[in-house]
Amino acid sequence: MARYRVEMKSTVLMDIDESKFTDEFMEQYRQLIDPGFSEVRDHADLLAYLNLREIAENGSFIEGYGDLKQQGVEFVGLPEIKTEAVLRDGEPV
Repeated sequence: MARYRVEMKSTVLMDIDESKFTDEFMEQYRQLIDPGFSEVRDHADLLAYLNLREIAENGSFIEGYGDLKQQGVEFVGLPEIKTEAVLRDGEPV
């Protein structure tokens, strides 16, 4: 069996209207979805992950956010994924 180690770097560019992430929205999100979300950056991280997994795109309905466009979230361009290194059994392939 061969062991591969693949390191990847991904970039997702999005615009977020932070005025839509009101104190009321943030509190409701913490109560209903995830109590650990305290900043808009937390939402950006999650939405980027969902975009990379092709779950979220412009206009998607996402639980906790509703319609992303109405929530002020827009993905700009396509996600970019770069392979940093590929190794086999600890040796460069």
